[in-house]
Amino acid sequence: MNNKIKLIIEREYMTKVRKKSFVIMSILGPLLFVGVFAVVAFLASVNKDHKTIAVYDETSLFSETFISNSETQFVYYPTTGLAEAIDSVKKNNYYGLIHIPYNIGNNLELIETSIQFLSDESPSVSVIQKIKLSIERKIRSLKLLELGTSEELVKKANVDISMRFVNYEGELKNSKIGLIQISVGAFSGIMIYMFILMYGVQVMKSVIEEKTNRIVEVIISSVKPFELMMGKIIGSALVGLTQFFLWTILSGILMTIAQYAFDIDAPSKQIIQESSPELDNGLQELIASIFELDFALILGAFVFFFLGGYLLYSALFAAIGSAVDSETDTQQFMLPITLPLIIALYSGFMVLENPNGPVAFWLSMIPFTSPIVMMARIPFDVPAWEIALSMLLLIIGFILTTIFAAKIYKTGILMYGKKPTYGELWKWLRY
Repeated sequence: MNNKIKLIIEREYMTKVRKKSFVIMSILGPLLFVGVFAVVAFLASVNKDHKTIAVYDETSLFSETFISNSETQFVYYPTTGLAEAIDSVKKNNYYGLIHIPYNIGNNLELIETSIQFLSDESPSVSVIQKIKLSIERKIRSLKLLELGTSEELVKKANVDISMRFVNYEGELKNSKIGLIQISVGAFSGIMIYMFILMYGVQVMKSVIEEKTNRIVEVIISSVKPFELMMGKIIGSALVGLTQFFLWTILSGILMTIAQYAFDIDAPSKQIIQESSPELDNGLQELIASIFELDFALILGAFVFFFLGGYLLYSALFAAIGSAVDSETDTQQFMLPITLPLIIALYSGFMVLENPNGPVAFWLSMIPFTSPIVMMARIPFDVPAWEIALSMLLLIIGFILTTIFAAKIYKTGILMYGKKPTYGELWKWLRY
């Protein structure tokens, strides 16, 4: 790297980090992120109120069907009258009333369609699902008994499956790891998409601004167009990295402050165990699965694919900026550039369903889609050779893209007053 490119990088970097918009966004970004997290966590904690649901069972078949827990308590009412039960539920301000009518007798087919949930408000999906599962299990047991199956066999038939996840070497894996992998993969892919698009457009706007103000004519007299383009790209990349690390550090500090300020820190093991043993096991498994991820690899890959993807696309954005005279003229050239990013983003969600499939593999190898798709795949233990090959192809893709973009940049940066067409851009590539 010669001294001229270094000077351009320094100028580009210092110009942007000194802007008020950079300072404001570097502080406002983490504040917004942590603010949203704090509000959502606070609302979630407020929304978890204790529900009491009355059960009015006229058949006496569901006496032990509904089991209370820390969030929902079931109260069984004597069958003295439905009207009295409803009045009591309203008086005690209960969440609702489950009514199992007697006139259906012991006809299980009628029971399936006659049970009612009475409430003035719409019940939550989780509550209805819990009630339905409890009723379905009980009716299944009653049907087995009706067919002559002994009660002991019925109890043995009602089981909860706990599947163990083991790799081919016999090592036990956490069952919650898939959920964490999907979350981290999706978040990483979306962040790569946002950073590439945001900082790539900044490069394009910077080129258009210098071209419009005729500053570039003075600069070109001292440096080559390729040196100017590379200086602007690398300088903006350093600005992006600076903002990314500032966001990471500030977000960590603000998250810690928010946890103590809003009392939303992770609950202790004792509290979890007292509330529900099942919740304890699930939460402990979820927490353990987080620490199973290789965060050093994920963070390192994120920085590499952000830089690689940014450098590749920013060269194209710089070429567009050099070819036009205003931002309104860029619209006709934006779609071909942003289309691979959009395809990668939406394909990334499909890739999360099958991270080792052929579509995932090839999209993570194509330089225009690999930054997003490979970041979505990395939490799923992608083979090292695939990551290395993807990185190598991304570097090659950046070099080739920069060579072609530089040809457009060299011709377009000094051309004014004419809207270029795709045909003219093709001619510039052949010069």
